[in-house]
Amino acid sequence: MRKSILMKTIGSFVLVMSLVLAINACSKSKTSGDAVSAGVDNTPEQNVANAPEAVPVAKASNDMIEIPFFEIEIELSEAAEKKLQDDNESIIVAAYFTGYPSDVEKVPKEYRELLGWDDSISLVTQTIELTDTPLARFENLAYPKALYDLLDDKDIQLLINVFSGRRSTNRNLLDCGILEGSMSKIEGKRFTISGKLIGE
Repeated sequence: MRKSILMKTIGSFVLVMSLVLAINACSKSKTSGDAVSAGVDNTPEQNVANAPEAVPVAKASNDMIEIPFFEIEIELSEAAEKKLQDDNESIIVAAYFTGYPSDVEKVPKEYRELLGWDDSISLVTQTIELTDTPLARFENLAYPKALYDLLDDKDIQLLINVFSGRRSTNRNLLDCGILEGSMSKIEGKRFTISGKLIGE
């Protein structure tokens, strides 16, 4: 009798532990981010919010579509950090948001100048200059709902480029990785872009 009760207790314990491990594994798979480009580190510990895997929900405000926030952290080599400090140089983090209209011919005249060579349409361009911090936070960005309505895929694309501020010279001093991908993979997360001096 005691042996039967003991076996039932052990069986229940094993079942509960299996459920806990399964739930934990599912939770980890949902929060881990995908690196979207070489030179970019996006480990789960860097997530600043749980970004959904689906297309982000459009938030309209006064005929504008809000772009979800995200963060870019710059990690430079020692030589690059020293050079920028010695030259009182800054870092520029540039974000380019684009989408593809379902029918290029239907793009209104007032927006045709935003079309690129590949028929993509420029939605927003934003630059952040860093001097005292390696972290750039992109937030409170929006584009006209009229452009959103033209897009074939509502999951807009993002490209991040990083270069020096050209305060001490008119040429770029930095060789940095890029970030490129859809906003459903990027929103609410922090990404680290590594860089060094050109020729280092």
